[in-house]
This record gives sequence, C-alpha cells and structure tokens, in this order.
Amino acid sequence: MLLLLTLYGLRSGEIAALTLEDIDWKANKLAIRRRKAGPPFLLPLHPAVARALYEYVSQVRPRDVPYRELFITHVKPHPHPNGASVTETIRDRMMRLGLRIWPHALRHSLATHLINNDCPPEWIQVLLGHERFASTLVYAKADLAHLAEVADIDGADL
Repeated sequence: MLLLLTLYGLRSGEIAALTLEDIDWKANKLAIRRRKAGPPFLLPLHPAVARALYEYVSQVRPRDVPYRELFITHVKPHPHPNGASVTETIRDRMMRLGLRIWPHALRHSLATHLINNDCPPEWIQVLLGHERFASTLVYAKADLAHLAEVADIDGADL
C-alpha cells in the first residue's frame, strides 16, 4: 500500500478499490479506477510494486475468500477495506515505524518531487486524477516561478 501511495500517488479509496483483475501481470499494467465515470487509468506496473503485490497475493492474502478486491482484512469474514480503513492501516504502520505524517502527505511529496524534476504539470494532473489544474497546484506545493518555467507560461497567469 505504501508503494502505491509513494510511487503512483494513489488515493486511499483508489487503493481500496483495486481488484485482482486490475493487475495485468503479462502486460505489466495496473488499472486504477477513478471516482468519476470513465475507463480505468492504466499505469505501468513498477517492478517494486509488482514484487510487493505478488508477495502479498501469494503469501499473505487469504486464498479461500470470495472477494475480488486486492486488499482484504485478515479478520473473518474478510471484508474488504474502504478508503478510511486503508488510511488507518497505513497511518498505524507509519506510526509504528516512527513516521509522524499522514499518508495523504505522500501524494503531496510525489507531486512536489515530479514538479521539481521538471515533469510537465499536465502529466501530474493526469496522474493524480485531477479535473482542474488548480487542484494539482495545491498538491505540488512548488514555487510558482519554477512551476511557470516548467509549464512554459507566464507566472502572472497562475
């Protein structure tokens, strides 16, 4: 779950909604369902994410459950999590590791990292699933001069 947050900037609800069918092992793709209607957003399956998901599915996830959701609880009857429970699970794990940050902050970190490494803002907007660029700007927390330079626009337009 942490890799999905840090490498893809997924929302907790998007992680909770992942199903076994959303992982295309042969094509190395991960399908993300956004809240809004539309086709799934396909991402390349990062090798570290693929390895972690494979280990989870083959060694940790209970096999005898009818649920197709990727992540399920270990408490019978094995209900699948929602976004709030994913956030809580990740937050608890981070606290045990001594990290005092909210999981959603990893989305902010990814956006800032991408902006600071000259990733086009429009790509970040698509990756994060934002309809409006203003939403992406809030997450990125980048300085406006650098953002304007990357976007090749006049900073006054921001």
